[in-house]
Amino acid sequence: MLYLEDFAAGQKHVSGTLRVDAAAIKAFAAQFDPQPFHLDEDAARRSFFGGLAASGWHTAALSMKLLVESGFRPAGRYQDAEIERAIYALFKAARAAEVTCYDARSPGR
Repeated sequence: MLYLEDFAAGQKHVSGTLRVDAAAIKAFAAQFDPQPFHLDEDAARRSFFGGLAASGWHTAALSMKLLVESGFRPAGRYQDAEIERAIYALFKAARAAEVTCYDARSPGR
């Protein structure tokens, strides 16, 4: 685990990569986010995604896995996590985390 004193502004943690296939996207969606554009390739092509895309929840879970495996294990909470683009079937996913600033006086730290 990393604690506040272990971080410095500008510090980066970059993950490895993983490949996400259509079966994994559909399995996660069937259990946790059963929207047509996560479950059905035809419906996904007609959606604003334009193709089968992983749920944002799936993307967040994959991001957490990649960041933890990279050694980024902060004690406490994550804040201001952003998903910059969707993960589509057969895409390789990688994530990075950057410490932009911190405030030792913030509640809960």
